[in-house]
Amino acid sequence: MAHVFRLYTAGGNDNIEGWNDSNGYGTKAISSISDPEGGSCKREITSIPSPFARIDLMKNAFRQVVESKDLDNKETIYHKLVSDCLDVAEIFFNIEKLRDKFDIITWNKESSLKQLLEGGNPAHKQLGETLVMYLNQDAKAYNFDLLKNIYLLNYKGPDAPSQLNIVGATSPVTLFFTSANNLNYVSDHVRFGNDKPFDSDFQPLYKRDPNFILYWFGLKNYWNQLQKSTERSFSDLFKEVDEYLDLTYRHLPQELKDRVNVMTEAQMVKYKSIPIVNRDDLVEVLGCELKCLDVDSPFCSDFVIDSDFSVDGKKPLVLPVDIFRKPLIYTQDPWDDKIVVPVHDKNKDLSKRKLPVDGRTYPYLTMGDFLEDVIICNTYPLNETCFYNGGDKLCSQSDGYSYLLPIKKEYFKYFTIDDLKKHFRIERRDVSNDKTVKVTLEIPIKEQNGQVNYVTYERFYYETNSGVSDEKNGRVIVKDFGLYLFPFLKVKNNVKADYRVNVMDFAGDDNYDLHFGDGKDVFEKKCCLGRNRTEDGEMIKPTGGGVFDPQTFVFDKAFSYIVFDVEGVENIIIPEFHGKTGAQSFEFAVDFGTSNTHIECRKDGGKIEPFTISEDERMIQPMSLNYGKDSDNPVQADFLPNVIGKSFKFPTRTVLSEKIGIDWLVDTVTPMAETNLPFVFETFPLPPYNKSSVDLKWANEQESRNRICSYFENLIILMRNKVLMNGGDLSATKLAWFYPASMSSKRVKEIEDIWIELYALYFGGDPETQIVTMSESIVPYYYYKKNNKATTNVVSVDIGGGTSDILLVKDGIPLYLSSCRFAANSIFDCQPSRSNPFISKYIDTFRKILDAQTNGEVMSLVDSWMEEDRPASDIVMLLFSLVRNKDIVERGIISKVNYSSMLFSDSKLKILFLLFYTALIYHIAKIMKGKLLDCPRHLAFSGTGSKILQILVSVREKGVLEEYTKLIFEKVYGEKYDENGLDILINTSNPKEVTCKGGLLEMKTMSVAKMDEMKVCLLGTKDILVPSSFKYADVDSNVINGVVNEINAFTDLFYELNKEFSFNKRFGVTKDWESLRPYFSRDIAKSVKDGISGKDGKDEVEETLFFYPIREILCAIGGSEKMLEPEDE
Repeated sequence: MAHVFRLYTAGGNDNIEGWNDSNGYGTKAISSISDPEGGSCKREITSIPSPFARIDLMKNAFRQVVESKDLDNKETIYHKLVSDCLDVAEIFFNIEKLRDKFDIITWNKESSLKQLLEGGNPAHKQLGETLVMYLNQDAKAYNFDLLKNIYLLNYKGPDAPSQLNIVGATSPVTLFFTSANNLNYVSDHVRFGNDKPFDSDFQPLYKRDPNFILYWFGLKNYWNQLQKSTERSFSDLFKEVDEYLDLTYRHLPQELKDRVNVMTEAQMVKYKSIPIVNRDDLVEVLGCELKCLDVDSPFCSDFVIDSDFSVDGKKPLVLPVDIFRKPLIYTQDPWDDKIVVPVHDKNKDLSKRKLPVDGRTYPYLTMGDFLEDVIICNTYPLNETCFYNGGDKLCSQSDGYSYLLPIKKEYFKYFTIDDLKKHFRIERRDVSNDKTVKVTLEIPIKEQNGQVNYVTYERFYYETNSGVSDEKNGRVIVKDFGLYLFPFLKVKNNVKADYRVNVMDFAGDDNYDLHFGDGKDVFEKKCCLGRNRTEDGEMIKPTGGGVFDPQTFVFDKAFSYIVFDVEGVENIIIPEFHGKTGAQSFEFAVDFGTSNTHIECRKDGGKIEPFTISEDERMIQPMSLNYGKDSDNPVQADFLPNVIGKSFKFPTRTVLSEKIGIDWLVDTVTPMAETNLPFVFETFPLPPYNKSSVDLKWANEQESRNRICSYFENLIILMRNKVLMNGGDLSATKLAWFYPASMSSKRVKEIEDIWIELYALYFGGDPETQIVTMSESIVPYYYYKKNNKATTNVVSVDIGGGTSDILLVKDGIPLYLSSCRFAANSIFDCQPSRSNPFISKYIDTFRKILDAQTNGEVMSLVDSWMEEDRPASDIVMLLFSLVRNKDIVERGIISKVNYSSMLFSDSKLKILFLLFYTALIYHIAKIMKGKLLDCPRHLAFSGTGSKILQILVSVREKGVLEEYTKLIFEKVYGEKYDENGLDILINTSNPKEVTCKGGLLEMKTMSVAKMDEMKVCLLGTKDILVPSSFKYADVDSNVINGVVNEINAFTDLFYELNKEFSFNKRFGVTKDWESLRPYFSRDIAKSVKDGISGKDGKDEVEETLFFYPIREILCAIGGSEKMLEPEDE
């Protein structure tokens, strides 16, 4: 016996024996089907993507609402559909007021089907036949037999996502219906009283405009009077709507019921037909003409404000303060010029104001309600590309000044920014040195016949006292300030806003405050932070004296205008936000390095490129052009550069600039306000109120971990705004980050948790799927595998500032990885900065060159860092960066300050680079021999530290390095190299990007546990690998003696290599370097003991002991006098 599975629970036999009859679903069965969503409005009902299916959904929605007998439900999708349907109806009803936002498009059944069927396109014909089939078979059910036209509403107003945005249409079964699209973009720009169409606040008919309610019942009566057949009555054709109207009627107040009862065909005359623009056509449904509201004002005045704003249901009047000669009706009679209207009404409550002369209590508005008494003049020209200029044609002159907008914030209760731009202008009327400005503002009013007119307010503002005695005149105050807005975009669609507005004052004698407005709502700032102020509020003055007072206002809501307050005087600033629309997906890869940090990004799976901020994507925009002689430096130091990718770009130094005095254990620190990424770190000294923190990656204290969080937060803000500026989808953004093999699993988890927390906060996606944690030891291989076809025996070496990661690949499969604290800084930190040969040998040369070019800021920075005893590697990195310094590039002196070229030609110091490279390759060869691996076919280098290879040999002489490397492997293996040889792969332009690019190519999480399984560690005694569970406490004298012997063996090999491969001839190393041999045997055992002295004896040995002595040898050689000797003759 078979059991019947049914969607519905309408009864019936659940068992069938044999071939029993089964009927189709009837109305009763369909209505009993359970909705798994419970009818929730949180999810739109899905259906066949056809207008006919949508028509049926709307019909069903009316039926469901009527059956619920609850018109006020705010939860079900059916109430939403009905509310949205009524929104469409109300748009048609008010179409004459909304012509600038909507077009009506006609779909004629006969002509449209004919075009499809006879157009000659087979696909169109098939579509036409399908439509005909549906129209015929459902002719009675949906009144398609009476259907002639469907009229579609196309939204074309602000924020319209495309040229065609159908929000709804007429329906043959419910009169109107909506599209299934998200129509939030309409809600912000169309209002019916206090109701926004298509929002989450569902409005039943009985709560809407009484005129609109009367129209519905009048339409029903009008229809029935036009029809002669009861089969075509309103209740027959629109059964569900008719029942909804009956239910609505019960909720109406008696007064409105009385008015409904007398709504006849004659009453419909007061409504207007709805013509189709540029067509001889009127909107109708099934042959019955629809009507719209006559825009004649119901008020008995021609001065009613042309705005949706009202006070207790009363629209205020707008009254002129100057001579007004138009014959408009004031209350009963035409306006009389003798009527005196005050500039300011003492009563701030509009509902309690009394009309001048008339005397009745009624809300009205005057000039003082729209225009401020004082206009603020900024002594610098305006960036009018990004900020509204108020019609001031002279505002952007390079040697000029600009004005803020003396508009009351209350203006936006009545009108929009677009309205203001149409009806506001500033004109300069300067007399000699006296700044004088005329401001004109037109306020639209609606006459009784519906015609729009204007009350014009003209106000003169004077810098001096002349003319200010007249109450209608205002005052000009001059202020010296700059304003910068970040990010320069308007967030939408419930995206979390996160703005910084930086106000800078070189005078330092004014108090500024900002509020932020969006429409009628004005919001308080989240906080205001003075970066250069102590906890007691005292100002920290810049080096060299003077005054500089930056304040950062933080705001976390979308806004359209800024209320700028200086010493109690308010003016308006309007950003001209711009940005791209779209739904692109972004992927970012962040290589957080010891010395440098790099970001690569990819959009929609396209090309992988370094992170940039182009001119078109500028996230920070100044309001004032040419503000202050040195304005760019503080902004770039405290905020970020306008453009990233030219003078300032990734990779950038891993450094956090922070406000002095932050308590990292207690304070809540705001990124891009109290901390930032100082892209200018190696360009000029940071302001004295800032402190820079380096060595973030390996610091273990809680304070340092909090700094890492702030550093990452600054990075993620840049990435987030990059996505928003390009119209991307935040929640679809993926982010990869990398950890070195030498990093403990605990440390990896700590950093991963920071990324997860920040991603959830700023992107809102699922961190579990969108955050990708990868090993920086492995990902460079995927870059070279993709770009250089390196798939056989490969060694990938990522040389950073603090660590080097090694990956061994066989037949395209990563097998082993190793990591060591032996990298570029092992060379450059060979001596303290004051005695370091890389600095002391060249510092005078740089000083002479830069001082001659009047570019002493860099040397001031070097001097200050040396006074602070900064690590020598910081200063060396600064010297390397000079070739990218904007001023140096512009002066054309790159070749004079090319530090890499200087070191390439330095035969003394070059021995340090060669020793480093030889020790690293020797160590790799030992590991590979210990794991019984063949010599590599490819040796791929990545990481910023790999740039030292270009100091050993030029790019064109890579073959020299390949020969030398093969010789090292041959010495270690005791056999000749394979005939296929060795290819060395180096990204010479930006080796740091290899890790990020490889990560984006692979984009798969690599667990720490998996990486631990791949780890190998050479003990440092011959080619012996560290045994399992071998701890630092197990490092005894035998092990240390073994390391000493290994260093001796390496030293012998190093000198032997010179005999076969002349370091002088092949690398340009000084001829007498061999005299340095005593340094190779000095205190070797002690260096091992010192290296492990800070380790916990219970911890397992995870790093070779070999490099402890090598680092000490580098330091000893670096400190020798020979390094400072002049070049050989």
